[in-house]
Amino acid sequence: MSQKQEIKSVKSGSRTEQSETKQALEAVRKAEMRIKEIIVIAMLSLVGMAFVNAEIEKAIKDMIKELPPSSDKRVLANGLWQSALKWEYLIPKTRTQVDEARLAIPTLPKTPAKAVEQAEKLPTSYGMADTLIEARKLPSKVKGSIELLSGQEPSATPSYGVRPISEWSEAETEVRWGYQKERMEATLKTGGDLFRISVHQNCSDRCFPDQGKIVSKTLSSVSPDFKTGQSIDGQPIYSLTDMLARTDKYGYHNFILSGFNCRHFLKPYEKGDILKPSKEEASETSKAEQLMRDTERRLRGLKAKAKLMSAIDKQKAAEYEKLWYKGIQEYEAFANKWGIPPQEWRAV
Repeated sequence: MSQKQEIKSVKSGSRTEQSETKQALEAVRKAEMRIKEIIVIAMLSLVGMAFVNAEIEKAIKDMIKELPPSSDKRVLANGLWQSALKWEYLIPKTRTQVDEARLAIPTLPKTPAKAVEQAEKLPTSYGMADTLIEARKLPSKVKGSIELLSGQEPSATPSYGVRPISEWSEAETEVRWGYQKERMEATLKTGGDLFRISVHQNCSDRCFPDQGKIVSKTLSSVSPDFKTGQSIDGQPIYSLTDMLARTDKYGYHNFILSGFNCRHFLKPYEKGDILKPSKEEASETSKAEQLMRDTERRLRGLKAKAKLMSAIDKQKAAEYEKLWYKGIQEYEAFANKWGIPPQEWRAV
């Protein structure tokens, strides 16, 4: 395969990769929000846990059907189950808070939503008895729990001994790594032993030290920096196998070519240097993308608050919705400033 064919293959694969990434993330987000809605319904009513767990199971099964082939359905399903079980504690917590409020005011309804509604009408004067003041706190306690739930994203543990990561990140990483592996395997079959790791400006600090290196698919390293002891055209040759075998302190192969959201690829070695962007230039652009990911997480939290809070406080929900719209506008302006395509679907 020529270098031009390799680049064409990467671009073609990237389009499919982006499509599957979007499909995976939307499936995870849809299931996450459905589970949170079920939990809020249970928090505000007296439905049984059997109903809650059945609905959670249905949401996860529906997610599995919608995930692309490149996704690890088992890991994502287990992660969502584990997260849902953690979130479920808010249901008995809310019911206990209602019971405590009813000790102060026995006329409050048993149903949490109705109890909150009546507690909001209690007087707020300084002369209220301590017990009545505690009952008056019920609405803020319940709404605080809903806000807490809204901002917590599910996490997954891909394998034993590794640190849990965001389910959102896991879904995206699986798709990208699946395509990375296919692309790498196809390139390694093109013949020859030497390959060049690609170079791009939007490079993280994690990948920057290794981009542009010449690697061998057969030679082993003879030093801690993965050099094989051989060189070509005055440049050292590194061991690809040993580089890929690295794991970070959390147990992940989170480095160049195999790292989270890494976009680097291999191509057959051709004589001549590849220009390497400066570290300052690379990290500056990477920081802009990282800020976009952070903003997307914050906006997802606002969107969840607007949706979930509407079950008990429509005015507060509307305030969150306004904040979300304002945030989306700022997000788009930031993306355009840096020349990075905005992906609003990541923020809903």
